Amino acid sequence: MPISLCGSVRIAVFLAGAVSMSTSYSEYVDVTDAWGLDYVHKAGFSHQFKLPEIMGSGVAVFDYDADGDLDLLFVGGADRSAVLFAQTESRQFDRVVSLQLDGFGMGVAVGDVDRDGDPDLYITTTGSDRLYLNAGGSFVDASDRLKANPERWTTSAAFCDVDSDGWLDLYVAGYVVPSSHQSCRTGYGQRDYCPPNVYTPVADVLYRNDRKGGFEDITERAGMASRTYPGLGVVCQDMNGDGAMDFYVANDSTPNMLWLNQGKGKFVERGLQWGVATNLFGRAEAGMGIAQGDANGDGVIDLFVTHIDQESNTLYASRGSRHLMDMTIPSGLAAPSIPFTGFGVAMLDVEHDGLIDIAIANGAVRRAGIGRAQQLDWLQTYGQTNLLFTGLSGGRFRIGCDSDDFCDDQGIGRGLVVADIDRDGDLDLIVANAGGRARIYANEMPKVGHWLQVRLKDTHSASGARVTLRGSGHARVAIQTSAGSYLSSVLAPVHFGLGGMVYDSVYVTWADGAVERYPIVGLDRIVTVRRGEGLKDKGTKDG
Repeated sequence: MPISLCGSVRIAVFLAGAVSMSTSYSEYVDVTDAWGLDYVHKAGFSHQFKLPEIMGSGVAVFDYDADGDLDLLFVGGADRSAVLFAQTESRQFDRVVSLQLDGFGMGVAVGDVDRDGDPDLYITTTGSDRLYLNAGGSFVDASDRLKANPERWTTSAAFCDVDSDGWLDLYVAGYVVPSSHQSCRTGYGQRDYCPPNVYTPVADVLYRNDRKGGFEDITERAGMASRTYPGLGVVCQDMNGDGAMDFYVANDSTPNMLWLNQGKGKFVERGLQWGVATNLFGRAEAGMGIAQGDANGDGVIDLFVTHIDQESNTLYASRGSRHLMDMTIPSGLAAPSIPFTGFGVAMLDVEHDGLIDIAIANGAVRRAGIGRAQQLDWLQTYGQTNLLFTGLSGGRFRIGCDSDDFCDDQGIGRGLVVADIDRDGDLDLIVANAGGRARIYANEMPKVGHWLQVRLKDTHSASGARVTLRGSGHARVAIQTSAGSYLSSVLAPVHFGLGGMVYDSVYVTWADGAVERYPIVGLDRIVTVRRGEGLKDKGTKDG
């Protein structure tokens, strides 16, 4: 039987005294079989310990055929394919098509790059990346429209309109050169996967949409070519409130980067100045996945980054300004994450109490602590249980896993996304496991408050838009972004748990900085807001 790591979490928490334990907080139920999902990721695990094997792949959630149901795309690994599953009216997932890839499949970004109303796909690999355009529910390989697409190992990608021209541009994180696989060993003399610092890093790339469904490399003239770090996560939002989209990149064992948009196609890196390049002690960590959300309820979007074991995951939160700082220890998030290697991550409201929770998919990348006599079993060696943190008032958290399929299941967790898959008003979890079966966990937690979902309709894209709910003296804020987590993408309505609060208006700050206000009529429903149909509100601050 696989070894459960729940005990190690409880020991760490007890010794640190950092958080209090909940009792049977969450109920995420494994519905993979019930909903007919039969996807198994092929990692190609071998005794050659090639690094892409252990890095896993991502997952995307989006409505590819405009039928109102969310569908799933899993990026394959060693089989060099991405598999699309369509959700049926009876909540079953049917395998629709397999998209061929050039190299070991890694990540995926979803967005309407040609402005025809259908979501398109950009898939990263260890070879040449692939661009698939959606032609009314079928996908056409348009990779030849990438004006620069060399063979290189890329990871996470994010669509975002960086020049406010109405067309989605693209940031792609580069990792390392995997061509010459190094030989590394544990303290017991056993072969193991090497850390990224023994490889040559690959540069990130910023692509500008050429308005014809293709992309051109503008990295150098954007001022981004000077920094080459092994990147694994990337998100897009307007960090400084100037009406232009910025990028935050999680790098593996090197400082994270915050690229602030200066306009006219130029960017400057300000991660250190903003407090998001390293941890509280000035140490660069093994950045994996990124989540965005208002963790402490102050109206500013915070950042959460997952890391390798023996490093705590890091919460970068605001302290009365847009600049952030490492608040991991006072938030109660540090000690429980030490035994785990976190990858996919999401901020969400599980029980609709109006407080942010955090879900993390875990899975090891090294064989630390395993003796000579132990036979190598990939799941037992690298598998870990997942984590779910319950949000408390004041930006604090506690462990929320006691009786829960999501937290009890052991896999080599990599990609993780959240979305209301079954359209019952709460957020479900989807996990892509390296070398194992993908899992869907339905949210069955009893709710303590109401909910609201906001579907944004823009003539081109709502990626990076800021959504704010306002009531009498209070507000809630979230970001509409398809990028984030680890190698994964979500294109779905923005979800709010309301707790006991009442809100009367939705304010949307679109990607180009324009602000519109829409009335809220009713609760526990999806509100669709269309650009140009709201009340103009130029003087209103949204965050």
